[in-house]
Amino acid sequence: MAPVPLLTRNELTSAAASAARVLQQWYQGDSYAASTGLYHWDDPNYSSDAGGAIPAGFVSILGYKDAFQDTSRWWNSANAITALTDYMLLTGDHTYLPAVDFTFNNAPNAYTENTGTVAGYSIAGGVVGFLVGGPVGFVVGLFGGGAVAASGPARIHYTNFLNGYYDDEGWWALAWINAYDLTNDPKYLKMAATIFQDMTLGWDRACRGGLYWAKNHQDSNGNSPYKNAIANELFMAIAAALYLRFAKTGAPPPPAPVSTYLNAALDEWRWFDSSGLINQLDLINDALNTSCRNDGQPVYTYNQGVILRALSDLSEIESDPTYVTRAERIADALIANDVSPDMSGVDRNGVLTEWSDLQPNQSVDHCQFKGIFVRNLAYLFVRRPNARYRAFLLKNANFALASKNSSGQFGHRWDGPLDVADFVRQTAALDLLNASLRVLQHPIVLPFLEPLLLAPRGRIEPLPETLEQDRGRTLDELLLRRDGSVEF
Repeated sequence: MAPVPLLTRNELTSAAASAARVLQQWYQGDSYAASTGLYHWDDPNYSSDAGGAIPAGFVSILGYKDAFQDTSRWWNSANAITALTDYMLLTGDHTYLPAVDFTFNNAPNAYTENTGTVAGYSIAGGVVGFLVGGPVGFVVGLFGGGAVAASGPARIHYTNFLNGYYDDEGWWALAWINAYDLTNDPKYLKMAATIFQDMTLGWDRACRGGLYWAKNHQDSNGNSPYKNAIANELFMAIAAALYLRFAKTGAPPPPAPVSTYLNAALDEWRWFDSSGLINQLDLINDALNTSCRNDGQPVYTYNQGVILRALSDLSEIESDPTYVTRAERIADALIANDVSPDMSGVDRNGVLTEWSDLQPNQSVDHCQFKGIFVRNLAYLFVRRPNARYRAFLLKNANFALASKNSSGQFGHRWDGPLDVADFVRQTAALDLLNASLRVLQHPIVLPFLEPLLLAPRGRIEPLPETLEQDRGRTLDELLLRRDGSVEF
């Protein structure tokens, strides 16, 4: 294919600034999001996601559609805040600090609506109203019953960023750890510790340990016990991150003994490593089944990502390089894998691709996953600089920037035309640009003469020409061919 120009650090910084600016067009994008500090989302499947046309209709008529839609992307808003704080950490542009603080102060007031409860109260109110006042009473009772439910019994609150899912909680904990790193304000670290404390309640001896995905211990189909990869990776990453900050950065005293966080991280890794979630290819399947065995479900990119940060932090804490070596095996397994209908990897261009990217209708949740992987791959790179990861991230960024539309919006495929624009896809792209900036802040000087090029399947291959004057030049300079471009 045609050569793709390699962007400079200044060009990447400008691109990241543009991506962040576009992302914030969805921030507080409706009246409910404006009051809670969340991101607006238009659900293309609103009726079915709300439980059918009747409950969806009641919720809409009563004025709670935005509350339902925006909070259905609750965990995605956490990742958007993380990407935004990452951008500010990397560039020094603190434009969005007020937004981060507003979300911290107001998102705990968020709530969603149990649409079934709203519909039930509406129907009951209508029946009672009809018996009392005939058709007019039916209409009054219908809407009166729904309004009563929507303003009270049907509300599900998110106090302290807690809800019924441990993975949702984990994303917010990481967001506030990032905010602490940016601001040094202890309130963010305290909130992350509060969230973590709630997550510890999800650990028991079923499947010999590990954290549940949901507080009811069930998967989305009601099967139990259900322990999945991402909830446990988040638990490990948060525990290690809190230990590093409470024990080594002079942070305010933690709410629990500092050893609590280290012990939790180590216990989690021992369990995770022996649980069977990591298969023989060093790829991580989604969960354990009810028999506590690897469920064999598709490999998602984010499951290969969060663990990279957790192991990198454990390596620093324990001064043990074997954790990073294991993290590299997990990262390499994904980067070297060809994407298929049930396994994420790279496409023919060497660009990161979710297995579901190959499907005609991509889940909005899945559109977040690639950004999480590249964010954490860059974190691993900082711990152990690796030319392959640097080249991989820069290649993906180049393709993504070539594929955005004229409004600066990105789709779910980083090397394909834009499908739909929303804040989830935009967040993933900002994660990619942030990751590219992060690796550019750590130059690699190659001790040998051959310029290197990352081949499509993740292998490093030497170019045929070698020049004495290339000695000591950085990887980025070596990737630049004499015509000023990089061939992939």
